[in-house]
Amino acid sequence: MKVKTVALNKAYSFLADSDAYVTVCLQNQFAEGDCSGGGKVISGKRPALVVCPGGAYSRVSSREGEPAALAFAPLGFNLFVLQYSVVPKRYPMQLLELTATLDYISRNADELNVDAAHITLMGFSAGGHLVSSYCTMRDRKEIRDVIQPVDVFAAILGYPVITAERYSHLNSFRNLLGVEDITEEIIRAYSTSRFVRKGLTPQTFIWHCEGDRNVDAVSYTHLTLPTT
Repeated sequence: MKVKTVALNKAYSFLADSDAYVTVCLQNQFAEGDCSGGGKVISGKRPALVVCPGGAYSRVSSREGEPAALAFAPLGFNLFVLQYSVVPKRYPMQLLELTATLDYISRNADELNVDAAHITLMGFSAGGHLVSSYCTMRDRKEIRDVIQPVDVFAAILGYPVITAERYSHLNSFRNLLGVEDITEEIIRAYSTSRFVRKGLTPQTFIWHCEGDRNVDAVSYTHLTLPTT
C-alpha cells in the first residue's frame, strides 16, 4: 500500500486559511502468477472510500480515521481520510474541505487508480454531520459559488449528528457555528435530515448503537425524513 498526505491549502487557493489534509492510502495492483514465476498485474480502477472521523468539530478522532478506513481495504477500496478543520474554524470551511477532497479525487482519478463513479463517503458523529451535509446541502450558494461539487455513489453514517433538535449532540453545532444558543433558525438551516432530496442525496446506510451516551439514539425516533 502506498501512503501519502495531501495538504488541501496547497491545491485550493480558497482554502488558504485551512489546515486540513487528506491521508491517501492506495492499494498495490497485485501480481497473479504461477509456480514458474510468471504472472500479470491485476488491472482495473478501484472504488474509493472517503472517511470523516467524529470529534464534535472540536477535534478529529484518531480511532475513527485510518483504523476505520483500513477495514475496507480487503474489499478493494482505495482509502482517503480527511483531517478537516475544527474550532476556531467555522462553517462552511469543513464542507468546502470535503468538497475539495472529492474534487481532488475526481480530477486525479487516473493517477489515484480510482473509479470516480464509485466514491463512497463514511462519517462518524460530527463527521456524519459533515458527510450528510455534503449529501444534502452541497448545492448551497456558499459552496457552489466557490467550487463545483461532484456526485458520490453512496454514504455510510455511523451515529451521525443529523439534527440540531433537543436530543442531538448540540455541542457539535455550537462548535461548528460559533454560537451558544441553538435557535429554531439553526435547527431549520443545519439539520441535514431536513434536506434529503432525490437526485442529490445518494443511497445511504445509517447505523447507531442504543447505548450511545453522546449522540442519543432517541434523536432518530423523532425525525421525519422525506420520502422523495
